[in-house]
Amino acid sequence: MRIKKLYINFVFNMFNTPLRFLLFLLLSSTITSCGTQKKYTSGTKQHKSTSLRTSAIVKDARSLIKKPYRYGGEGPRNFDCSGLVAYVYLKNGVQLPRRSADQARFGRQVSLSQVRPGDLIFFKSGGRINHVGIVTDTRGKYPSMVHSSSSRGVIEEDLDAAEYWRKRYATIRRL
Repeated sequence: MRIKKLYINFVFNMFNTPLRFLLFLLLSSTITSCGTQKKYTSGTKQHKSTSLRTSAIVKDARSLIKKPYRYGGEGPRNFDCSGLVAYVYLKNGVQLPRRSADQARFGRQVSLSQVRPGDLIFFKSGGRINHVGIVTDTRGKYPSMVHSSSSRGVIEEDLDAAEYWRKRYATIRRL
C-alpha cells in the first residue's frame, strides 16, 4: 500500500504542469515509435566492390543446393524461397523482409536484358508475387537462378529450359 501511494504521488508531481505532461507524451511517443516497424537496411559489407559482393552472393546461394524445402524455412538446414534469399543476403550484409512479395519492393527494377548474377528474380501466380530466386548466370535468353522449389528443395535452374517459371516471370530487382 505504501508503494502505491508513493507511485501516485510521483505521477501527480511529475505532471503537475501542462508543459511536463506534453514533454512526457512527446518522449513516450518517440520511444514507442522506434520499434513499431521493422527496418530493412544494408549492413556493414557495403564497402566491398559490386563484383566481389555479387560473386559471394552467388557462391553462398550455390552452397545451399540440395538443402530440403520447408514452408517457412529460414535456414540453415531447410528453406522456402524467400527464406533462402533472406538468408543468403543477410550473410552478405543485407537484411531483407521475410516474404517474397515484400522483398520485391526493395532495390531497383531492371529489365531482363540488364539482369546480372546476384539480382533477385520474382514470379507471380494469381496476380501476386509468390516466388523468388537469386540469379546465378545470364548466358542464355533467360537467366539461371538458385531457388527453393517446394518439390525439389534448393536447386539451380536454367529458365531457358523451365517454361513453368518463364510463364510466371514478374520482375527483377537489383539491390
